[in-house]
Amino acid sequence: MISSRTLAKTFVELSKKTDSEKGINKLLNYIFKKNLVGLLPQVVNHIKTLEPVHSEYNTLHVYTRFPLGLSELAEVKKITKSGDIQAKQHIDESVIGGFSAEYKGNLYDGTLGNQVTRLRSMLLR
Repeated sequence: MISSRTLAKTFVELSKKTDSEKGINKLLNYIFKKNLVGLLPQVVNHIKTLEPVHSEYNTLHVYTRFPLGLSELAEVKKITKSGDIQAKQHIDESVIGGFSAEYKGNLYDGTLGNQVTRLRSMLLR
């Protein structure tokens, strides 16, 4: 038996896709066909608890040693293709230079440490 939590997670995942309406309609048809309509109130409650996770997924997280200015943050947004999305800056003492960013599950590592590691591996080939 499928759980209301699983259905809620499926709805959230489908909402992230470009053709979300089509996928959500298929899922709703499945729910009606399998007579799972009684689970919908619980599904809604689970979606409400998953929403903060979803909003964090859609937030650009930038990790630097020092706070970035608006123009620098705009450059990071351009690199990560995050547009006008909300950005949260995090101070990370382990970042010597550059930045790392996380957006929609993708990690962009532009730190000096990563660049040195890549250069080293290229030279050792």
